[in-house]
Amino acid sequence: MNNFVFLFLILICALILPAVFYYIRTFFIKEGFSKYNSNLGSREGDYPCAVESVLLEGDYPVNSSNTTSTNIESTMWHKKPVYKVGSFAQLTNNQKYYKNPDNGSCTPADICDALYKNKKVHSNIVKPLPQVEPSFNARVNYYNSDNNLLTFRSDTSSILY
Repeated sequence: MNNFVFLFLILICALILPAVFYYIRTFFIKEGFSKYNSNLGSREGDYPCAVESVLLEGDYPVNSSNTTSTNIESTMWHKKPVYKVGSFAQLTNNQKYYKNPDNGSCTPADICDALYKNKKVHSNIVKPLPQVEPSFNARVNYYNSDNNLLTFRSDTSSILY
């Protein structure tokens, strides 16, 4: 009799426990990117908003035409920002402010200039911070060291950048 009770308990565990674990996994444990809060609001895939509005509608002015553009791949290369390598003006391809999210890398190319208009942006030229004046009051992330750490004699403290 004890063998039948033991087999019955094993059979119940084999049938009920997977259903309980499936229920817990489905409704309580979020996986992947679904557990992160998004700042896209209601435009991240919900049916009415995702169909009626574009993703960056608040950040860039929306083009009112509901058609694609006449751009092709051979004419889109000029939209990519290209600067000389090693410029003393500190110009790089890394832009902080974009006039338009269509920066020449749209796939397919007829989507470029079809959704958004250009907006007025700030300058992308980065200017380095000036050097710190020798003093004992260091700026944030600039550190002063003692005079005795210098390999030469000086009356000013050394400034480590």
